[in-house]
Amino acid sequence: MHAENEFEDALTNLWSFVCPCRFSSPSIVSDAEYQAKACLKLSNWLKQNYSDLRLDDLVLDMQSDFEMADSSSPGRGRPSSGDERLSSKPPLGPIIEEIVGTDTKLSTHLCSIL
Repeated sequence: MHAENEFEDALTNLWSFVCPCRFSSPSIVSDAEYQAKACLKLSNWLKQNYSDLRLDDLVLDMQSDFEMADSSSPGRGRPSSGDERLSSKPPLGPIIEEIVGTDTKLSTHLCSIL
């Protein structure tokens, strides 16, 4: 997909593949090597500058997934509302950096040989 210039779809599909392993114990993730490679691929793609794409919604959806996972843990995070997201969009740079760092770290936890 990435080669076919369908970047947004490719990023969305890659996120859908990687997202479940973020919130599972590495010992129960099947195909850990593939998940680790997918994490690295996602972080590499997010680091690139796609000035022609509108990644705002995709990146904010990724952040929303993090916040939902944090809010489901006792004493962590808070749920975010869609209205709050629409009224004040945060800068994407720090959010992307957090996702890239988390994916890179997660890939080493999933498969230490990478």
